[in-house]
Amino acid sequence: MKKKAVFFDIDGTLFLPDCGVPASTIEAIDKLKKAGVQVVICTGRARSMVPDNIISLGFDGIIAGAGTYVECNGENIYCKNLDNAIAMELITDMRNAGFIPLPEGHLCSYFDNDVEDESYLKVLSSYFGQASIGLQPIPDDYSQLNVAKVSCRPGAECNKEMLMDKYSSDFNIIQHGRLLFEFIPMYTNKAIGIEKYLEHMGIEQENTYAFGDSLNDIDMLRFVGCGIAMGNSSKDLLEHIPNVTDSIYEDGIFNALEKFQII
Repeated sequence: MKKKAVFFDIDGTLFLPDCGVPASTIEAIDKLKKAGVQVVICTGRARSMVPDNIISLGFDGIIAGAGTYVECNGENIYCKNLDNAIAMELITDMRNAGFIPLPEGHLCSYFDNDVEDESYLKVLSSYFGQASIGLQPIPDDYSQLNVAKVSCRPGAECNKEMLMDKYSSDFNIIQHGRLLFEFIPMYTNKAIGIEKYLEHMGIEQENTYAFGDSLNDIDMLRFVGCGIAMGNSSKDLLEHIPNVTDSIYEDGIFNALEKFQII
């Protein structure tokens, strides 16, 4: 029997703050595991930011940091960090442009301890609320940082163009609503992490499926044998992905897995 794998984004796909992880999704994951299908997280979050309540669902692997970290059955098989000098420069430029940086590392992520912005604190709560690996203030000595990518929250007055002009050739810059910008190094994406996972596990690309909802999922959804966009996906993603299931609120994951006869 051919090995199969299903890859899941977290935010907006597996989980949303207002509905948690739907019961139907938990049931679907359980059915996949009983059928011998590999179930794998594939998230833009760094490993340190993956919530415990997601991990506890029993995934076989974790691809984190938009492909910069790959874990198979609890073993880390790949990890790539952002060059420290580049990370330091980016964080400094974010601050100078009026943004509040959120550097993300696989062992630990960082927050700006001097900021009392309510929206920034809301983002921190949403991202770190159930993650237990580590969260520390950004150190004064940036050389102590160990990060895979850097996100940021726009402040009251910010110069978005300054960052775009300087970094758009080296980073894939994704805006998530009005609360968060994600700077992902051009050398990585979720598909790269999936490819490394498949090589390690001996799974053919054609026997893979993935679920996502935002633009940082597009490489993943195009790479796998069958990429499926959630019904609540961003309009930009829906323009590129033909397979669309119901929203997270309408049992989208379970319905698609049934439709494609994976469960």
